[in-house]
Amino acid sequence: MIRHAQSIANAWLPSSDPATIPLSNLWKEQASILAANRTETIDLIIYSQYIRTYETAKPMIEKFFNASLVQSPHIHEFTYLDPMQCMNTTMEQRKEARENFWNNEDLFHQDWPRSESVDQFLTRVNFFVDYIHTLPAKSIAVFSHWQFIRMLVDILKNPNKEYTKREVNHLLYETEDIQNCWCVDITPWVQ
Repeated sequence: MIRHAQSIANAWLPSSDPATIPLSNLWKEQASILAANRTETIDLIIYSQYIRTYETAKPMIEKFFNASLVQSPHIHEFTYLDPMQCMNTTMEQRKEARENFWNNEDLFHQDWPRSESVDQFLTRVNFFVDYIHTLPAKSIAVFSHWQFIRMLVDILKNPNKEYTKREVNHLLYETEDIQNCWCVDITPWVQ
């Protein structure tokens, strides 16, 4: 699992629709280094429908041009705030809305119909867990987002765990961050 390169939101700049947040000026360097350091052949490259994961994967796609490509609708960022209310805002400006969302302990609560509940997010992550277990053993690179990666790893480590909203909040915001272009090896839990 690979977190996308630095986006403008990661650089604390205003952003709009989560699916179209562009990468910052640092991204080409980060993505190029990532691809250059990869020596083992990759057979399958999976990326989310968010443009920043494809752009991060592009140098790897060019290097391993025989790899199969899959755009997954299941591995995108957890978008729990109403995107229309967050247009052209920074992470700091969304702080109160984030706190309001997480203070409501209902797993099924949606900030707005266009946003996702914690239950929907967990369902989506579990769907991907089932999907990766169906893939033949080969070298796979998955380009995704930090919240998705963090939740995926925890679900793989604790397959029968029932999560509360408070636990998901803690896991996503109060544990070690996954930096841009960091790789998280999930093979111990999917073999």
